[in-house]
Amino acid sequence: MFNPQSTTQRAAESEPPTEGFAQIVTRLASEPGIQQGTGFSADPGLRADGKLFAMLRDSELVLRLAATHADQLVRSRRAARFYPLGHARLAQWVAVPASQAEIWLQTTEDALAYARGAG
Repeated sequence: MFNPQSTTQRAAESEPPTEGFAQIVTRLASEPGIQQGTGFSADPGLRADGKLFAMLRDSELVLRLAATHADQLVRSRRAARFYPLGHARLAQWVAVPASQAEIWLQTTEDALAYARGAG
């Protein structure tokens, strides 16, 4: 049966999550104030002026977004709420699975914009 997914989407889905995250890091590294480091633990992460906004946890891209954007992604089933290490969920944090890798770059850019505008 014909699969209507674009070639780009199929390529993104077959790419290992670490490579997808590495491409995001490469793309954003030249932005002012971006630091590459770790997330909540040893997970690779990105910070904007010291504020964590994205990290790779297992095969999921974990992002801090505006609450309305996070809610929209969860409602559309493109992301799930993020529960770090079994603790209570973090309201504005979502985990976007590797199966949704085609939205990783855009949602990371959205998370960066939110981090820069968030207080």
